[in-house]
Amino acid sequence: MFKVIKKEGKARRGVFTCAHGTVQTPVFMNVGTQAAIKGGVSALDLKNVGCQIELSNTYHLHLRPGDKVVRQIFERMKAIPKSEIVNIRYREKMEERKALLKSAKSDYAKAAAELDTLRAEVIKSLRGESAFPQELLSSLIADGEKKCLAIQRTMEAAQAAYDEGQAMLDALNAQYDDIISWAEMYDSTSMESKKMIVSCLIRRVEVYRDYRLHIDFNIDFEQFSAGLDISAIAA
Repeated sequence: MFKVIKKEGKARRGVFTCAHGTVQTPVFMNVGTQAAIKGGVSALDLKNVGCQIELSNTYHLHLRPGDKVVRQIFERMKAIPKSEIVNIRYREKMEERKALLKSAKSDYAKAAAELDTLRAEVIKSLRGESAFPQELLSSLIADGEKKCLAIQRTMEAAQAAYDEGQAMLDALNAQYDDIISWAEMYDSTSMESKKMIVSCLIRRVEVYRDYRLHIDFNIDFEQFSAGLDISAIAA
């Protein structure tokens, strides 16, 4: 989308908005070969000098990192069972959260039972059947209520942490299923579908002076890939 901000004679100033950000115009647009500016300028150099936009041939990017990287990622992912990638990495953490939640629930049930017992003593006290003075019972009940409230907060925090971990597991399972479905269709699908798959997998590619690549993925492979060496694949 292009929006004109101001005009003066035949000149105009505007803002061009695309999927990856905005560009103030008029602007000098660099042309990159294999997504790099010739003459020893890296992506970091362009960022430091405030470069707003670079024109790159998507066919070059399809060739490198393109198919080679994507295919090897898919091959490695398909070779590792889902349980190894998703469940094993989070099993210990989820067991810890589950144990903490179980302990908090047990503590709360015990504290609540003690509080119910003290409240029952109030009835006995009114009948003259309790060994506790009413003043002491009131103090014990107040302490018991505070204890229950504190444990309840701990229990709620433990439940929230467990639910958060379970949601993360569900999201990782869904991501794994998506990747496997992309892997199975990648070789036989159209070029447009391949572009869509790559855009889902890769957020951005930075090219350095020696054409060395840094690939920023949409998926957290440090957590997800069980040691997948992206830098080695991209080299």
